[in-house]
Amino acid sequence: MSDAVRRVRRAVILAAGKSSRLDSLKLDRPKPTIEVGGHPLLVRHLEQCARQGIEEVFINLHHMPEKIQSLVGDGSQWKVKVTYNFEPVLAGTAGGVKNFAEHLRDEPFLVIYGDNYCTFSLDEIIQAHFALLPPPDMSMVLFELEDISGSGVAVCDPNNMIQSFIEKPVPGTTDSHWVNAGVYVMEPHLLDVIPDGPNDFGREIISRYLTSGKRILGVKTQGRVYAVDTPELLQRVASAQTLT
Repeated sequence: MSDAVRRVRRAVILAAGKSSRLDSLKLDRPKPTIEVGGHPLLVRHLEQCARQGIEEVFINLHHMPEKIQSLVGDGSQWKVKVTYNFEPVLAGTAGGVKNFAEHLRDEPFLVIYGDNYCTFSLDEIIQAHFALLPPPDMSMVLFELEDISGSGVAVCDPNNMIQSFIEKPVPGTTDSHWVNAGVYVMEPHLLDVIPDGPNDFGREIISRYLTSGKRILGVKTQGRVYAVDTPELLQRVASAQTLT
């Protein structure tokens, strides 16, 4: 496979969510613009994309869209081209990606959940995706977490191909502690499996991919992911200078 094909040039950063669990804090900014160590989460993702050679970034918007657009602009600060899509009604993680389908049809692309702080490199998942011939339909970064009750959990075979995926499992229903880090490499044909309208990767689409025979590689990282979904998690992340 040539370097041109192995290269990933486009990324979708999901930045539309509001998270009702943070309503009590009355935040004046959307989650992806929360600062960690002096840098907004969204800026960190853009910097990582730029280092990886990403040329185009697609960002969905809903909650306080002007704050994100003011922060990011056209992306020229990071030498990327940014295209936005405003969602009057939240489309979910998969629906948000589907809305950019016309721009993503011809080659693999990254998907990044914009409200997470990640300590692993994007190169880790891209190299793993293209190390297999043929590449899998999708690769998903996984990291180990003790409390899996609020996460999407993957069960992998000995070759790290995902066999099943459970979103927010009931305690005792799985022994796996490998959870979805919210970073994917996707082959463009997977867009056709996402129905129109609101859809979520964790709740619906990943299981649909598996039951339809799609190959999903679990890329098990030693890195970490820190979410900002609750006031407690937000306080921990926002007050940290560095996270490891």
